[in-house]
Formats: sequence, C-alpha cells, structure tokens
Amino acid sequence: MASSSSNPTPISPRSAVTAGASNQPIHPVLEMPARLVAQLPCPVLLRVSVRGSPAPVSIWTGQLPHEVLAARRVLAETIVFDAQELAALVCGAEADRLWHADLLGLCFEKWRQPGANVQAAKALAGANPDPAQEWSLQRVFQRLGIQLDAVEFDCSSLTRSLDVAA
Repeated sequence: MASSSSNPTPISPRSAVTAGASNQPIHPVLEMPARLVAQLPCPVLLRVSVRGSPAPVSIWTGQLPHEVLAARRVLAETIVFDAQELAALVCGAEADRLWHADLLGLCFEKWRQPGANVQAAKALAGANPDPAQEWSLQRVFQRLGIQLDAVEFDCSSLTRSLDVAA
C-alpha cells in the first residue's frame, strides 16, 4: 500500500480487527512477525486505538529519548511506545502474561509519567519467553485489544511534538 511521506495510510477499523474475515485487505504491517516490526530499519509510526486509554496511543518503531520525556511535568497528550517497548509488549503477549487490562495499566502509567519505560521483565511477569513463538502483529494487537488506525512513514510530527515538550 503506497503512502506519501507526509500523509498517514488510513486503516479500515474493521480490516484491522477481523483478520481477513471480510474481503477488506489487511495492512501489510499487521501480517509481519510482531518481533520484526520493532526492528524495522526505518522508523514507522503506528497510530492505534486502545479502548479505555486516557489519551491517544502511538507506537513508534524508533527509539524515544526517555530522558527528554522524563523531564515533562504534565500528563502526556499522546502515549507513545517505542521499539524497545513494543518488543516487550510482544514478548509479554506471546507468553500469555500481557492482556488488554495490563496494557491499560501501562497506558495510564505512561500517561502520568511520559518517561516511564516498559521493560520485557515487567511485561513477562516472571515467565520465560518462548523463542519458538512468532505471532503476527495482528495477533498481538488482538490479544492486547489494540486497533490499528493509521501507519505513518514520516514521523516528523512525533519528533516535533517531543522537541516542543523538552
């Protein structure tokens, strides 16, 4: 699916959730192995919906400057998970240790403390990851109650908002 560098690729909410149950196409990023999405060489911004979240949620496959976010003294306008945190979420979901309610807890934590960092050990809650698991991003999103709304290949809007916050 082609996209200009400044416009997000909109996703039909139904296609992101139904896993091919309809004739609507599923965005290719959802079909990728979830662990690989966190390792993309060029950062991609995934705008997602998380039911019950206190603020809009995005997943950025690049690295966030957590020290810049930690300096913020106000509630986050947007909750952003970076590549390292996405990897932790994937690992926790694949190990049956992370569900929608757990994700909401993490969203509220990052909303109150934008510099909070989700780590794999916390997401696994004592379980050992199974290296044989290789879920698609869609399966992880279904487990966590995440709906993909848009994919942006130009993340300048995210980096500008982080610069303003510093």
